[in-house]
Amino acid sequence: MSAARGLLDTVIAGAEQNKAKKVKKVYAVLGELRFLPEEELKEHFETMAKGTIAEGAELVIEPKKAGFKCPNCGESGELPSDEMRLKIFTCPKCGSGIDIVSGKECFVRAVEMSD
Repeated sequence: MSAARGLLDTVIAGAEQNKAKKVKKVYAVLGELRFLPEEELKEHFETMAKGTIAEGAELVIEPKKAGFKCPNCGESGELPSDEMRLKIFTCPKCGSGIDIVSGKECFVRAVEMSD
């Protein structure tokens, strides 16, 4: 629920700053390492938005793949899905531990408003 609250707070602050009367649509980026189902995030957002300027706004989720970079050999890319399920984060090239560089995101990319 905290992810939905963070998105909603950002949306409301932006709408108020732009003197909008209504939020119509919210585009959010959600990293797959958040392990948060899109439908669950949408439901929480919808519930929390009731009674606010964002009530009834459509939440459009843009998934973000998990990316890595190996500090040992420099290999980089997307984490394979099977590794994500097992939570084994090693370099596919050299087997070293890797740095996660994307996939943990949860932020508002754009908002459609009316004034």
